[in-house]
Amino acid sequence: MSLEQQITGSILMIRPIDFIYNEQTAVDNEFMNKNSEAETTEQIRQAAISEFDNSVELLKKHGVNVIVFDKSRTNELDANITPDAVFPNNWISTEPNGKVILYPMFAKNRDAEKNQFRFIIEQLLEQFQVNQVQNFQHNGQILEGTGSLIIDRVKRRAYCNISQRANPEIFQKWAQENGYEAIMFESRSSVSGKPFYHTNILMSIAQKFAVVCKSCIVGEKAEEVVAKLSEDREVIIISEQQTEKSLCGNILQVRNQTGDKTFTVMSETAFKGYTEEQLAIFRKYGEIIALPIPTIERIGGGSARCMLAEINLPQKKN
Repeated sequence: MSLEQQITGSILMIRPIDFIYNEQTAVDNEFMNKNSEAETTEQIRQAAISEFDNSVELLKKHGVNVIVFDKSRTNELDANITPDAVFPNNWISTEPNGKVILYPMFAKNRDAEKNQFRFIIEQLLEQFQVNQVQNFQHNGQILEGTGSLIIDRVKRRAYCNISQRANPEIFQKWAQENGYEAIMFESRSSVSGKPFYHTNILMSIAQKFAVVCKSCIVGEKAEEVVAKLSEDREVIIISEQQTEKSLCGNILQVRNQTGDKTFTVMSETAFKGYTEEQLAIFRKYGEIIALPIPTIERIGGGSARCMLAEINLPQKKN
């Protein structure tokens, strides 16, 4: 398989116009923190917007094709408050065959983010072919996109940590419909003792390497997951502390538009959480792009990977 089929050079990002602490998602996201009394909600919002804009600029500077959706330019959406819109990868994914999949979300104000799609599709169609749009549903169950799904496009495998955000039945259905082997496991946080809300907190698959918190996976499945990842990739094992304190699992490999350079995108927090030996492995496979997003991480409970929705759609022919 070619480089383009595992990683992409095109990313959808959504400007965090409504960014605030989201009470609806805080029920199972232990990484979220309320703003201090010294911080106003407007200060938090402006800080998040600034971090987002700087991140977009940094990615573009490295030649990544970034499509930005800004709902403030669309008056029709002003009534829908979407605090977590900066994390679009949870409700939309795309396939190289031109298929767009929209996912059922756990929180109502996150499900409302899909209202933006009718505007986002217009931007996508300027550059890409879209052959099918599927509003993926199954018995009212939840599956939050590539937050829940870690997809190995080379081996045609999908990994999923079962939680309130990822029901095993709908995951099996997704895998069957899209031609992937379904690999399910349970995780446990050392902080809360509960499952991690998303799989992409503890795991990432790139072209030639993978990252996983083996000790976060419950039971014998941990060995199975690492063994499968090790078949054709160098595996970086991260600790529970790296996963929970530094969000080291929430990373994504991308490429530039010409396809001759690859980058591992992570937050500055994650970068500081990795050991020098681990960073050296990343650098074997391309440059590291560390995004400065402390407010988005602290208040939103998601990191760099959550902000990036890969666009795997075929390019429009001129």
